[in-house]
Amino acid sequence: MPRTDSVSVHLESTRNYQIQNSNMEDSLGHRLAAHDAFAYNTLINVFKYLDFKDLLNCAQVCSLWYWIVRTDLLWRNVRVYSCSEHVCIPVYLFGSNLRHLEIVDPYRLPSESFAKLCEHLPVIKRIGLHGCNIYHLETLSKTVSDKLDEMSVEVSYGKTDWKFFSRFQNVSHLDITVRGGRVKDVRYFLRSAKLRHLKMFMVTTSVQDYLAPLELLESLCFNIGLNNSWLFDIFESNRIRDLTALTKLQIHNLGSNYHIMSNLKFLPCVKELILLQIALPPPASTHSIMIELAQIFTVTHLTISINRISYLNSILDIALENAELFEGIIAMKNRLKYFCWQIDESEFIRSEQYFHVRGVVPVMSYSIRDKAPSRAAHWSTEIMDIHLDELATVLQWRMPQTKVVLTKADSVRIAEKKRLSCWKCGKTTTASCGIWKN
Repeated sequence: MPRTDSVSVHLESTRNYQIQNSNMEDSLGHRLAAHDAFAYNTLINVFKYLDFKDLLNCAQVCSLWYWIVRTDLLWRNVRVYSCSEHVCIPVYLFGSNLRHLEIVDPYRLPSESFAKLCEHLPVIKRIGLHGCNIYHLETLSKTVSDKLDEMSVEVSYGKTDWKFFSRFQNVSHLDITVRGGRVKDVRYFLRSAKLRHLKMFMVTTSVQDYLAPLELLESLCFNIGLNNSWLFDIFESNRIRDLTALTKLQIHNLGSNYHIMSNLKFLPCVKELILLQIALPPPASTHSIMIELAQIFTVTHLTISINRISYLNSILDIALENAELFEGIIAMKNRLKYFCWQIDESEFIRSEQYFHVRGVVPVMSYSIRDKAPSRAAHWSTEIMDIHLDELATVLQWRMPQTKVVLTKADSVRIAEKKRLSCWKCGKTTTASCGIWKN
């Protein structure tokens, strides 16, 4: 196949480049240590600010620079994002130093080629596979499972019993998405005794109690729209108090099961709460959500976005929901240090339809004017169309102790995909990236 030939060509060229420069490493190291220590330290201090593409260019200047670029100290924070066609260059040139690698289209890599890549990653700590097959994970479990600290994988193809996943005993950060099938047992994902950060998007049939391995979790992210029944068990009022280490909670697609919000106040240490793509069907409303949020006294960082495309047809309904969210956030201003409001794109579309202007958010005027409905002398359903930056200014004025960020939810997702772009050709991932801030 063409992609297999391309991988072989890159493999051979990178090996030849390594052979030409490897014979000089010992002599260059001796010369620098004896005579040019100042130049060596200067270049190291400059190179540590460069990303992978710049380091690769520097390595091609001369053999001296190639040797300096190979210094292990420079690679501790270097992240390499690559497509399957160009991944051989960073792996076979700098694989012995590479600690963080993410492949945007691993499904294009045959099993033999991927296995060879893994053999050249002796110090790998963090890996990302965005749109992979089951055999990619099985290969990882056989080659580098004892080295990995962080994993971010989206499995789009293949079926398995997942028993092999128990080999990842040292993983502290696990971000796994399984699409196109049910996972019968999630215990294999929770075997690591070092697990501190967990993000799971999958449909599971397991309803067993896995609270014990989650007691050490510091952050948890899940998609409640996929009906993870074992997660519902965790958020029962008599169990949620045991999550004593949890400081960050992220929930996607909070819909008909919004009643679990009433139990979040029992989390003893949660400080950051992220609620994304909330879709509240009647009779629920943003007002009920804000009442529950007001009772979580430990939260200091809040991010929220509401998806209204499916069930709201009136610009008045959207304005009322925005006003309720606005008033609820203002009521929490004394303890919030950070607030991010991701405005759903549907609001802008409807604003253009009704107001014939772009980039405005419909909000009830009493909220902007610092008047609650109960205190307004003549309450009316007057809608104020306000631009996104103007709304941020109003919120910042009303909440001077809080850092306020307003953005489009679609812009956040697009930015995440652009972040996962190949260093060589700029190809982006086709996987459905979740929004997860580390």
